[in-house]
Amino acid sequence: MVRKWQILCSMILALTFAFPESAFSAVRKHSASTKKAAHTTKKKSHKSSKKVAKKTRAKTKVATRRWRTKVATSNMMWSAPMNTTPLSPALSARMKANFQRGQAGRYTPQDMVRARVFSNAPLLGGIKPRTAIVKNLIIHSTETAKVADAKTVVHSWNSGGLRHPGTQYLVDRDGKIYQTVDPKYATIHVNERRTIGGITNDNSIGIEIVRTGKQKYTQVQLASLVQLVDYIQERFPIAKIYGHGQIQPSNRTDPVAFNWNLFSKNLAHINAASTQTAYREDSREDNQG
Repeated sequence: MVRKWQILCSMILALTFAFPESAFSAVRKHSASTKKAAHTTKKKSHKSSKKVAKKTRAKTKVATRRWRTKVATSNMMWSAPMNTTPLSPALSARMKANFQRGQAGRYTPQDMVRARVFSNAPLLGGIKPRTAIVKNLIIHSTETAKVADAKTVVHSWNSGGLRHPGTQYLVDRDGKIYQTVDPKYATIHVNERRTIGGITNDNSIGIEIVRTGKQKYTQVQLASLVQLVDYIQERFPIAKIYGHGQIQPSNRTDPVAFNWNLFSKNLAHINAASTQTAYREDSREDNQG
């Protein structure tokens, strides 16, 4: 038994001399260094992979944006045809009177420009053929940074290239109505990524009321707006009339400070007059037949 312990102790001593502490320490240090190097390499590789992934995502995002822009502008038009040849003074006066009474539904938007009931302020770009039936009417207010009339607003729109915002109509502060394009064409007056209720530029017509800052809407302006809305209702199967802020509440509040109750009351009044007049005209035609 003693002999075995002697042999074991001898082996331990031999190993101690053969592999001193410094050797064990060197081995441990080398192992730790190897592990650290491996960890650093792995960390660098992970960072590199993250950078590559980030660059790839950025490139994909840019490519997607370019593709969307290309698709969005592929059917855009710089202009739309419009006959502006003036009608006779007598016919123009009659059409204007009928418009003010809410009896102009039989006249085309182009006729209204020719009769100077609407002033022509053509859009350059921002126009596209419609792909849906017009069912909605959206009322906006311009809310420019500084006081600007309707023509200035349209000029600002037209400086935006092929794809830019714009409405089919503007009602200036003096009551003058501007038509930028025949409403059979669509314009970009709502952000379809933000709208609710299925409202798109293709299924709606836009009207801008010129206003900014603390300005109040003028009486002639509001009267022209009601007449214009009544006219559009007669020309198109409008189901709903909204404010821009109602269908795009995340980032729009216009028309600002707009009296919807008064507008609805005045619109109902002119609509009733239109219906009564249409009934009388239909009855007269039946009697003549």
